Amino acid sequence: MKILVINPCNWYNKGDVSNRLGLIVALKNAFGKDIDISLESTTPNHDGAFFANYKVRVISSIFEMHHAYVTRLFLAAKNALLLIVYLTLYRIGGTALIATGKEGVFVKEIANADLVISAPGGFLGVGNSLTGLLSEMFRILLSKILMKKPTIIYAQSLYPVSNRLARLMTRYVLNKLDIIILREEISKHILANMGVRRRVLVTADASFSLNPPPVDAKTVSLETPERKLDKPFVGVTVWGGYLESRKTMKKHQNYVKELAKGIDNLVRQLNATVFILPQTLIPQDIAAMRSVYELVKNKSAIRLVLEDYSPQDLMDITKRMDLFVATRLHSAIFALVVNVPTVVVAYEHKALGVMNMMSLGDWVLDIDDLNAEQFIAKANSLWRQRFSVKQVIMKQVEFMRCESLRSALILNEWYNTMLISSKRAQHTPSGSKPMARAV
Repeated sequence: MKILVINPCNWYNKGDVSNRLGLIVALKNAFGKDIDISLESTTPNHDGAFFANYKVRVISSIFEMHHAYVTRLFLAAKNALLLIVYLTLYRIGGTALIATGKEGVFVKEIANADLVISAPGGFLGVGNSLTGLLSEMFRILLSKILMKKPTIIYAQSLYPVSNRLARLMTRYVLNKLDIIILREEISKHILANMGVRRRVLVTADASFSLNPPPVDAKTVSLETPERKLDKPFVGVTVWGGYLESRKTMKKHQNYVKELAKGIDNLVRQLNATVFILPQTLIPQDIAAMRSVYELVKNKSAIRLVLEDYSPQDLMDITKRMDLFVATRLHSAIFALVVNVPTVVVAYEHKALGVMNMMSLGDWVLDIDDLNAEQFIAKANSLWRQRFSVKQVIMKQVEFMRCESLRSALILNEWYNTMLISSKRAQHTPSGSKPMARAV
């Protein structure tokens, strides 16, 4: 069986990588270890080397988003036209007529796929970027409607779409899908409000399919002070999304200022050593990490970590923490998987949705209203309750792991049912009706 995973992975976003890895684990659990999986990536060299360890192929993304808006729009239109040309050639003479460029490779991958999966994560409608949304919708349109391949959305968060044209197209395309699997309930309500009436199921984030690193695993080399019972280690991740727009610079300045003040309070009140960790090594996040570090007063108690680690390495580092403060969602998931009590600073509804599913919604702060007093009160409260919270985390993570693996089991059941229905339709004489199934 051949599966193509669309919506590109990016090596420097470890949430992207861990989601794909969790998807691979779940698919092999549900469909068997011999399935053939291809992933679309904007960083194919890095991802190709990593996912080769799991016998997964990586292809270059057909849409590059690292350009100015007008350039992105032009490239998106150009690539869409190329794909339509290749699709026409494919219908005339099969894959033999298609060129070997990345657009041609993409069409060939869809042509050869038995199943196309819109990858886990947050894509559709995020940031209300018209060019980004159109490219994601075009992939689904191409695979499901134009090439008639079984296509599903897998363990995603979706977002309200304010642009009228994009909203109409999104509703049209999503209503063509047979099944949509989401990772939290808030997105389900958003889809209902948009008029999407297809089968929608809620399971869990794909990264919960991953197991924590073994206790005896070789630990990542990381400069740490001597471990003492009265000196907890606190992990922190930072979000640089405010830096993507000049309009949000004041919000960015408030966020880093209040986060730095909160970290200083943690150092002072808990006698903590704080590690600012690299969940995503994109320029905005690195800039935000450096800004927080520069604003912290007690730098001797801070470790700014900027190395490029794999998701497993980051999880290995995270399990050494006693407390975690996560703005990046998957850093929170990594912490919860290794049973570290976590305060989440939510910049999108996905974080609140996931934490509510884990009965941990009390430990979520809104990034737009973040202030140091609220931050330290929440962190201190969690520290005092950490042992009872660990019991909740342990129970809920096991539930979320089962739900995450269930995503692929649902997909397997749906796919096999679809195949059986297709075979019955092929063997039903023209003009006759298939026999009713005995109940």
